[in-house]
Amino acid sequence: MYEHEHEHEHEHEFEHEHEHHHHEHSHDHPHDHNAQGADTLTAVLGYMLDHNIHHCEELKGISEKLSAEGKTQAAETLLEGTKLFDQANGKLAEALALLKE
Repeated sequence: MYEHEHEHEHEHEFEHEHEHHHHEHSHDHPHDHNAQGADTLTAVLGYMLDHNIHHCEELKGISEKLSAEGKTQAAETLLEGTKLFDQANGKLAEALALLKE
């Protein structure tokens, strides 16, 4: 089984609505998911869903700031993208619920 760590940082030039301005995260999980059990995959999917929801909220905040700066077209386009992100997250949540049955 092949395992590796991810470490990546996100630095943003805007103020977040929440407490942190810079966050790091790493996750250790095997990437040979075919060899993993359903419990491990469920945990990984849950983590990824939570992470995606967090980033989608950040993108919505960016859209609001762009709109306030008069960059309406960019704000609207970004907001359309977050709607697609929400739809994708809905499918991930559905898959997660099915795994938890």
